[in-house]
Amino acid sequence: MADAWEGTWATTNEEDTNLIDQALTIQGVNFAVRKAATVARPKVTTRTYVKDGVPYLELIRPGVLGGSTTAAWPADGSTFDREEPLYGKVRMTVKKAGDAAFVITSQPQSNSPAWTAVAEWSVEGSGADRVQTRKSTVKSADGKEVVLVLKYKPVA
Repeated sequence: MADAWEGTWATTNEEDTNLIDQALTIQGVNFAVRKAATVARPKVTTRTYVKDGVPYLELIRPGVLGGSTTAAWPADGSTFDREEPLYGKVRMTVKKAGDAAFVITSQPQSNSPAWTAVAEWSVEGSGADRVQTRKSTVKSADGKEVVLVLKYKPVA
């Protein structure tokens, strides 16, 4: 079966940039980086694979000052820690949720600020008509909640 995730993806620009700013504010991202994130339109490369019986979701993201970062997340429901460019050290869990879907849970390793994020990532359609949807719910410790939906299309 072909990997529905494989390829380079560009945003469809349908998201509400105010929600991006609100979510990043909850996550403690500084003003200048939040503003840059609301106008940035990076292309992201993804694929899935299995290594030693464990499914993985791999992302290659452009770096802020050039270059790129690669993250290969085990998608077996195990918890792991990693350094994320915008948030610092986070604790994550990634779990497959069907053939072309994942649920990703993350929270900071420090409690300043305290937040949790649950993201449902999925790919629908086939070939050039695929759409990658990332629905994230970000919650602060004091009960603020932002639901953000990002959509991506394959780059030809």
